[in-house]
Amino acid sequence: MKKIIYFLMVFSILAVTCLGLVSCGEMGGNETSGNESSTSGFVIPEDVLEGHTPTDIKYFKYKTNDDGTAKITGVYTDIPVDKEVVVPAYIEEDGKKYTVTSIGTSTFAQSAIVELYIPYTVTEIGEYAFGSCKSLKKVSIPTTVTKLATGTFSGCESITDLDFIPESIESIGERCFEACKGLVSNVVVPDSVKTIGAFAFVDCTGMTNIKLSANLESILDSTFNGCTFLSEIEIPANVKSIGDSAFKDCSRLKTIKLPDTLETIGANAFNGCKNVSQITVPDSVKSIGEYAFESCRNLKKIRLSGNTELTIGDYIFGEDIEKSCRKLEEIYVAPGSKAETWCKDNGLADMVLDVAGYQE
Repeated sequence: MKKIIYFLMVFSILAVTCLGLVSCGEMGGNETSGNESSTSGFVIPEDVLEGHTPTDIKYFKYKTNDDGTAKITGVYTDIPVDKEVVVPAYIEEDGKKYTVTSIGTSTFAQSAIVELYIPYTVTEIGEYAFGSCKSLKKVSIPTTVTKLATGTFSGCESITDLDFIPESIESIGERCFEACKGLVSNVVVPDSVKTIGAFAFVDCTGMTNIKLSANLESILDSTFNGCTFLSEIEIPANVKSIGDSAFKDCSRLKTIKLPDTLETIGANAFNGCKNVSQITVPDSVKSIGEYAFESCRNLKKIRLSGNTELTIGDYIFGEDIEKSCRKLEEIYVAPGSKAETWCKDNGLADMVLDVAGYQE
């Protein structure tokens, strides 16, 4: 009798637990409706081509793998580019079906494609996959892709905005948008992006402004080097370092806003920013690299960091300040700070003013 009672008690506990789990599953919102599934928080349609008709496989070069996956490795020159090119989600070979999961290095490089659709089966896009596709205007990247590799869109001169970057992208590789001269205004990097590689936007000469991801952690070397029409930049609050030559020769840059979290300004970081007239370096900055503000010819006043750990490189205003930063008249520093000492040691004592009187 005791055994029967014990069994009934255990059964009751298990039943309640199972009901709770079911209830939690329903309440949690983890299920997707219809024929859809979810990966990494993004809804993936069962129709991985979303109604698009795949371009005939005969136009693609590909490689199949023993695990049932396939990689698109290239395209033939006769691929029809007068209409949308759709990467197939599946390849059938010798009676076996392979799932296309990746696009290889330089797959579409220098091709004449104008519009491209990538299926949700793809999780990886290789380096320079679309390099020098000068006619490419529209591309659809699925949320199954989490990073853009080195040089992915390098030299794609017809791309005008970044609306095609899904919110699944966490990193943008080196030289990813190098020389994308068609990028002009209202260029937005989604907040999912945490890292942008060196030279990522180098020589994007048409870009007038860009909104960076709020979650960006650093700006690496030469990221915006040569963006000659960039007029303003606001560095997001999470950024701690600006790399060497990050904004070098951004000759039309007028407004620079640096966050209170910034710790490092690299060598030549703003060298050649001829139109900026005022710069506020926050007290969080511990290091300013050599030639950081060289050839800022219209710079009239600057506030330097009062950080007690501050180090300042050689010739941050250029070797010949009268030529390099000829309009500079006011350098605001905290009395007794390392910045003040540096100014006096470098013959700039007559420009030094108390930071208490500084106004932005």
